[in-house]
Amino acid sequence: MIRQRGAGARDPFSSDDIEDDTDNAIKKTIKKFDIHQKVKPSAVGGSKSTKSYSGALVTIFLIVVAILVIWEESSIYFKPITEDFMMVDTDLSEKLVINMDISFYKLKCSEVSVDAVDYNGEQQIAVDHEIYKLSRGEKDQDLGMYTKQSQMGDSIGETYLPPGYCGSCYGSTRAGKQQCCNTCDELKAAFRSYGRSEKLTNTLPQCVRERKYGVLPEEYGCRVRGTIRVNKMEGNFHMAAGMSHPQQHQDHSHHIHHINKTAIQSYDLSHHINHLSFGSYFYPGQEFPLDNSDFIAPGLGNLVYYVQLVPTVYENQYGERAMTNQFSYYYHYTPVDTTQQHYKLPGVFFKYEFYPMRITYVERTKSFFEFLLRVFAILGGMYAIVKVSFIAIANVVSFRSKKAAETFNDIFA
Repeated sequence: MIRQRGAGARDPFSSDDIEDDTDNAIKKTIKKFDIHQKVKPSAVGGSKSTKSYSGALVTIFLIVVAILVIWEESSIYFKPITEDFMMVDTDLSEKLVINMDISFYKLKCSEVSVDAVDYNGEQQIAVDHEIYKLSRGEKDQDLGMYTKQSQMGDSIGETYLPPGYCGSCYGSTRAGKQQCCNTCDELKAAFRSYGRSEKLTNTLPQCVRERKYGVLPEEYGCRVRGTIRVNKMEGNFHMAAGMSHPQQHQDHSHHIHHINKTAIQSYDLSHHINHLSFGSYFYPGQEFPLDNSDFIAPGLGNLVYYVQLVPTVYENQYGERAMTNQFSYYYHYTPVDTTQQHYKLPGVFFKYEFYPMRITYVERTKSFFEFLLRVFAILGGMYAIVKVSFIAIANVVSFRSKKAAETFNDIFA
C-alpha cells in the first residue's frame, strides 16, 4: 500500500532548501575570517569558542584598512626625507653659471648683444660663454637664421647650424623628393634645377648667413639663449641699445655704450623670459620665478631686474651633490627721454647679488625599524579602538535593557 505524502510535507530537494544551504555555506565561510573568537559557556559545562558573522565583517574591514595603511606607509618609507642646514658661505672660488632663454618681440638679432659687467662697472670680456641668437618672424616662427655671439658685447657674431638642421628648399624640389638645402650653393642649385632665378636666394636665410647681406626682410624678433660663466661676485648682465666697449682711465676702465638718439627711438625691449637660472645642476622641485614671464614696454625705457641669489647645495641619498642658486627678484622700469641732458641707457638689465648664507639640503632615508614601528602602532591602535568601541556600546546597551544586551552580545560579542 502506497502512502501519499501530506500536502504539508517538505521536499528536501526543493530550490528553497538549496538556496538556504548555499547561504549558510557562504556565512560559514565568511565566519572563518573572524580573528576575534568569543568564549561562551556551554550547556554541558565548561566553555566553547565561537565565531560570528559580524566579527568576520569587522575583520575583513580591518584587513582592507591594514593593506591601505601598509601601502601608504610604504610610499612614505621609500620617499627620502630632506633636511636643511644654513651656514655662512665662504667659498668664492666657484664660477657662477647663468642660463638664459629670452625672446624679444620687436628687436632684430643685429640689435641684441649680451654684455657682462662686474660690480666695479668693468666689462667682462674674457668670460666663458655660449650665446646663440635665433631670428624670429612676426608670428614667432623660426626664420632659419642662427648666430653665435663670438665675443661679449658683439652684436654680429658667427653663423652656425643647430644639430639636425635641414634647410628648406622653398618648393624647389620635385614632388615626393625630400631634400635639405643647408648652404647657399645648395639652395641656388635647387633653384636652377627647378627653373627659378638664383637672385631670389639672396634674401633667404642660407645666403644671408654666408654672404652677410644683412637682416632678413621679414625678421621681426630675436630669441637669445645660452650660458655665461662669470666669477662669483656681484655684477650684472644686460642687453642694451648701441655698441658697447670698455673706456680706459688711469687705473680702471668703464663699460660704455655708443648710441644714436634717432636710431634708438624704435628700441622696444618688450620680451618674454622662457627660462632664467643660476647654476649647473638643479634639485628636484626647484622653482625658477622668472620662467614664462612677460614684460611689455610702454615705450623707450630702462628695465632692471634686481636678483637676490641664495647659494644652495643639494645632496641626494646617494651622495651626489648639486651646486646651484635659488633666487628672488623684483624689477623697476624707468621711461627714457632722450631730449633730457641725462637719461638711462635703454635696455634690459639683470643685476644680481649674493646672500651671505648658504643653504644645504641633504636627503636621508628612514630606517626599516621605523617603518615597522609606524605600521604596527597604527594597526594596533585601530584594533584597540574598534574593540573599545564595541565594549562601550555593549555597556550602554546593557544599561538600558538586559535582553537587548544579550542580543547585542550574540551578534557582536
